[in-house]
Amino acid sequence: MKHIKICAFLIILCGLLSGCPAQFTHDAQIVKVPIAVKCIEQLPEKPKLHIDAEIKAMGDYEAAIMLLGDRIKREIYESELEAVLEGCR
Repeated sequence: MKHIKICAFLIILCGLLSGCPAQFTHDAQIVKVPIAVKCIEQLPEKPKLHIDAEIKAMGDYEAAIMLLGDRIKREIYESELEAVLEGCR
């Protein structure tokens, strides 16, 4: 009976001591969280391009000149749009 009490006491003591760490260390960690912000203030104005009906009504030379002009307008618009979107990276 005496041995049972001693064993029970030792088991309880071991259980209590195993749950107590030597030191508590609470180090603060810095966590960077991305926050969504509006990066585009104003989009560039879309160019007015010619519709198919206008181009079909023209001769070949006029249509080629018109399409070249539309392509230049579109390339300028795309480069301005890319510059605005680059600021969001």
